[in-house]
Parts: sequence; structure tokens; C-alpha cells
Amino acid sequence: MLDLIDTRDEELESKYQYVTRKGSILRAGIYVPCAYGGQGAYVFCTGAPLSDAHGNPVGAIESIRDITQQTQVLDIIDFLPDATFVIDKEGKVSHGAGLSRE
Repeated sequence: MLDLIDTRDEELESKYQYVTRKGSILRAGIYVPCAYGGQGAYVFCTGAPLSDAHGNPVGAIESIRDITQQTQVLDIIDFLPDATFVIDKEGKVSHGAGLSRE
């Protein structure tokens, strides 16, 4: 993903499920089939350039988070034929069949 921070490469971006940019921050999601000894994992990545005091690029920072469990739960909810909701501890409906994930 760090290769995408400085430039837009449509071929490289196509390997990700999604890529979004907000200013200099890049966010992407991808399935990594070789993770966990071949079990695979869905990951969410955030990256941003690092600059020195003069604004010159000196590197980048990237954060990667395993979101496999959350993705599987949402997939199950979307698959269920009946109205299904996830209700948080405060009683708020956070996810459900037919609800937006945003």
C-alpha cells in the first residue's frame, strides 16, 4: 500500500477491494489469502507520508488492522433471509439486513 501513497496506480489499486483518499491519507481494504498459515484475513490499512521539518518526504507510516471477524459477521447478517439486527450495549441498532454500513 505504501507504493500508492505518492502516486495513483490503477493496476496496483485494482488488487485492493477498495482504495480511498482524504488529503494525504490513504485507506484501503484487501483480503490476504496467505495470512495465518493460509487461513486468510481481511485487513484494513491506513497510510500517510512522513515529511521532515522542511516538508521533504522522508518516508511513510502504515497501520494494518485485521477486520476478518467484523467482515464475517456482516456477511452473515447480509446472508440471512429474515430481518436481522445487531444491537449494541446501549440498545442502538448498529447493523442489520438492509441497513447502510456507513
